[in-house]
Amino acid sequence: MDHPVGRWEGELIVRYSDPGSGVEQERVYQLAIVLDKGFPFKKPEVIPMSELPEGARHRAPVGGTGALCLYSDRAEGWLPEFTAEDLLERTTDWFVHHLRDDWGLEDRPPDLHLYYNRINNRYLAVTGDDWNPPAGASGRFAIRQGLRTFLMSSPTEKDLSPIASPPEELSRSLGMQSSGLSAGTWFRLRAEPTPAEALGDVLRDIDEKSGSTPGFARSKLRSLAGSKPRREFRTILALGYPGASGTEEWLFLDVILPTTRRRSDRWENHLEAIRVRALETAPAKPADLVRRTAHSEALLSGKHALIFGLGAIGSSVALLLAKAGIGKITCVDAQQLRPGNCIRHMAGLRLCGLDKGTAVAAVVGQHAPYCNVKACPESWNPDELTDIIAEADVVIDATANHSFGLLLNELCMQGKVALVGVATYRRASVGRVRVVRPGQSGCMVCYLGHSDDPEYPLIPPGDEGEFVEAGCGDPTVEASAIDVEFVSNVAVQATRKMLTGSLPEGSDECLVVITPLDEAVHPLNSEGIHWFRRDRIEGCGACG
Repeated sequence: MDHPVGRWEGELIVRYSDPGSGVEQERVYQLAIVLDKGFPFKKPEVIPMSELPEGARHRAPVGGTGALCLYSDRAEGWLPEFTAEDLLERTTDWFVHHLRDDWGLEDRPPDLHLYYNRINNRYLAVTGDDWNPPAGASGRFAIRQGLRTFLMSSPTEKDLSPIASPPEELSRSLGMQSSGLSAGTWFRLRAEPTPAEALGDVLRDIDEKSGSTPGFARSKLRSLAGSKPRREFRTILALGYPGASGTEEWLFLDVILPTTRRRSDRWENHLEAIRVRALETAPAKPADLVRRTAHSEALLSGKHALIFGLGAIGSSVALLLAKAGIGKITCVDAQQLRPGNCIRHMAGLRLCGLDKGTAVAAVVGQHAPYCNVKACPESWNPDELTDIIAEADVVIDATANHSFGLLLNELCMQGKVALVGVATYRRASVGRVRVVRPGQSGCMVCYLGHSDDPEYPLIPPGDEGEFVEAGCGDPTVEASAIDVEFVSNVAVQATRKMLTGSLPEGSDECLVVITPLDEAVHPLNSEGIHWFRRDRIEGCGACG
């Protein structure tokens, strides 16, 4: 602790029943309690001064103070109103669990990698969909390195089996190139590995806990790296072991084997000097990636959204739908992504020059690699549009092109495919979301038929801050990215609810008023999200 403002040292008497004999026992521990400047808002540190067994868990990891892990850093952890008695009671509980070795899952079992030397740059060991080592004691797997990640995949059982490349979709999403493939060795253990710093200790622990003869793990490493690498050799050891919840856990250890100057020398002569560093395991299977949105993903994974117009609004809609767990997105927009777009667009400057549909597909892939996303050519041909609309569950019109929007409306009504239109006005002071459910609500032409109805207010024209960017013949308008994304979010919420059958009947048109228009009528002069019913017009040429 950098700046302690208080420190207390003393004894703590811990009474507990021995789990084997049931006999009441008593132990006395010397403790130091250290208060930081952030106290009482920052939790105190309780540091045992008495010697604890090496590798004792639920403590600050290697390189730390050795403080006990007493409270979570989240809301259920330390609270400023806790008293000294509360702290000592929690500390006593810690020692009772420690002495009885009966830690429960609710005690936040620490990540095993923290008890090894951490790699300097805190690399992540990412396990993709194909990380599923076969039955057996040992094998090899493929490794691909990214900026701060290692992707582990394609495990095999035999040392000489070919190592397949990791799945391209996940590799691309992690920013990995197709080159740079290497191999590691995996071992399956019967018990949790014991943290150690020296490679020799790690290899001996693998032999013991895999039930193998002494030297087994070293021979596997030798078969991979050779006895004397021509240059510094970096590889990873993957250790599988039974976790507390009954599942198989994996620990990944980064190993760098040095070259030696003398011909007769080998890395195996320096096992105690070679340091092993642990990576943090980061599962990235489809279920892991959508775990935070699983409640909606289950309902959307089989749905297909077709999005026309991948500008600021359309790109935001596409990314939000992908994050919500939608299974397939088709992007249609052949305009090039220009530097000026990027201040509001989901794609950044690195993707400038690509057409917007392709750029958005790339961005979606970085967040949701298992979403089936593709770019599709633009077309005004009704036959071509009919074919791609027929494959979709919803069509989203974010083109801000009135004529093209009416064409989509016509084709969606014919194909009985839901249509969502979204646009912003008056520098995005106001947004409009229109939901067309064939046979249930008015279509876009019906909306035009209500244009003289005072119950359905029109957005009055105003200054849009329109300008033509140098080199670009199409006019654009000023609008804050915050406001544009707010409207996009409302459109995605409506789309999600419509696809899952939870959008209320009569929720057909929404006016999103971000900055009230004082000169307009209600609700345009009232901040908020306002939904309206849009009845079908009898005899409408599009949906009648």
